[in-house]
Amino acid sequence: MKAASEILQIFQYQKEITQHEMAKLLQISQATYNNWVNNRIPIDPKYYPKIATLCQIDVATLIQTNATVNIINNSFPREGISVNALVLYKKYTENLEETNRILKNDNEKLLAIMEENKAIITLFQQRGEQ
Repeated sequence: MKAASEILQIFQYQKEITQHEMAKLLQISQATYNNWVNNRIPIDPKYYPKIATLCQIDVATLIQTNATVNIINNSFPREGISVNALVLYKKYTENLEETNRILKNDNEKLLAIMEENKAIITLFQQRGEQ
């Protein structure tokens, strides 16, 4: 099982791109990327979707793999953080659900504006016909 940091390194090597370029693709600093791939700091789970998309892997697999590897390597407990892949996945899905709720709300607002605009256009068209 490969850790997320190893997956990033393999992808970087295969695509022949620099750490700076990888950091740019992930929208993080080069220093942060370097710390991730050298296992100095854990990868923040909020970046898992970007990593999964970039490396063309499943987010759930990435979460499970990274959590398992970090528990085996004892890298999170040394910092006082206990990791559970299911908890990380739940947080990820909750974030998606919240984003979906916000988008639905925005969509409803835009539909209401469209209806108002249709009414105004109809009114102007009727005035123009008179």
